[in-house]
Amino acid sequence: MKSFTSSILAIAVLSASVFGASVPAAKRDYTGDATYYYQYGAYGSCGQIHADSDVIVALSSSQMSSDLCGRTIRVSRPGYNDIYPVVADTCPGCAYGSIDLSTGAFDQIGNEAEGRIQVSWSFV
Repeated sequence: MKSFTSSILAIAVLSASVFGASVPAAKRDYTGDATYYYQYGAYGSCGQIHADSDVIVALSSSQMSSDLCGRTIRVSRPGYNDIYPVVADTCPGCAYGSIDLSTGAFDQIGNEAEGRIQVSWSFV
């Protein structure tokens, strides 16, 4: 019986190490659309009020969790310098991999007249 219990414990530990070995968020690159939104003096899902000029980002509902609040991401678009917005909100209308930027962030990698641009991004 002791051998059986030890075997079960060993399998559980190995399973946890194998299934828990997913790529950390900081190591993944995402591709999607970037849009922009106005703050209107409202609280973001991370509990803070930001100005439109702040360089912040809202992640899709499928990717956002409270432990990501305050994390910095690197957003890249060909032909532009990378920007580094801070996660501050949730974008309920964004598809997985897409982000919603404050106008202060969006204006650094696009023109608001474009409305929607293709970007890649990752956690810093």
